[in-house]
Amino acid sequence: MASTAPDNVITVPQANAFDPGVGNFSVAFWALRDQMDTGNADGVLDTSVGTNGPGYQILFAAGSNLGKMAFRLADGADWLNVYSTDAMLGTGEFHHYALTIDRADGLAWVYVDGVAGPANDISVLTGSISPNQDLLIGGINPSSYKGQDGGLDDLRFYNHMLSETEVQALVPEPATLVLLGLGGLMLARRRR
Repeated sequence: MASTAPDNVITVPQANAFDPGVGNFSVAFWALRDQMDTGNADGVLDTSVGTNGPGYQILFAAGSNLGKMAFRLADGADWLNVYSTDAMLGTGEFHHYALTIDRADGLAWVYVDGVAGPANDISVLTGSISPNQDLLIGGINPSSYKGQDGGLDDLRFYNHMLSETEVQALVPEPATLVLLGLGGLMLARRRR
């Protein structure tokens, strides 16, 4: 499948993209927003053509959930969004986000800076969440949605549900970060 991603999006071939199938999984990353976009959602990553996939998307939401981190999960029959409890925490600052999925119990949690939001019911998703397109990092389909305004760092996929302790262990920043800004690579020293 040919990618329709803009030039500032990294494309990982579908065959090499993380595939959670019907199992538990987690995604964790650091994100920085340069500005709040009140129009379209700002895409962080995407493995799903359209809104009901199958696959998963991560984006900063627009509309009534403006600025919240949204994790869209789809199994091809149903889809749903799981949101962070807080809207954007501020521009120009990195924040850590994690999503943990317990498929057996049909629950998902969104963590922001190591703090878990309430459990979200995802039991409607009973099929596979396997990607149906290349993994796009820094944007989402459809191409009318713009990419992430800011930076993304330390994107991690896990084939199990991270515990609260494991998520919290990811939050302390490393001494030196290599940040992927959509304008290029830059080196930043630890914030104090």
